[in-house]
Amino acid sequence: MFCLLFFFFFFFQAEDGIRDFCLSRGLGDVYKRQDYRKQLSYCGAHSGRDGDKLAACGFSALHLDGAPVLAQSQTALTCRKLFCQQLDPAGFIDTSLDAANYPQKDYHFLYVSEILGAYLF
Repeated sequence: MFCLLFFFFFFFQAEDGIRDFCLSRGLGDVYKRQDYRKQLSYCGAHSGRDGDKLAACGFSALHLDGAPVLAQSQTALTCRKLFCQQLDPAGFIDTSLDAANYPQKDYHFLYVSEILGAYLF
């Protein structure tokens, strides 16, 4: 008997309310496209709590499976969160990663999700 398992891990800082939202945001490919590098730099440097990042960047949202997705994406995954845990610095096997990536001790959250839908636009 042959068994094949796939594990997908998405890491991102939960600064804009995703901790409390039932469904995970649609993860679109707009994050990797060079066309939007300037806008994505803005999004990474500003909190959504302080203003409308989508409007500031000229992005728009649509909803798939009840989750917001950037309309500028060519592909998107919608997910249902199953597990959430903040990274524990004691878990780093290579301890240099802690100091190099988290000097302010602002650890990311690890989410395990079920993929609800995959979309091509």
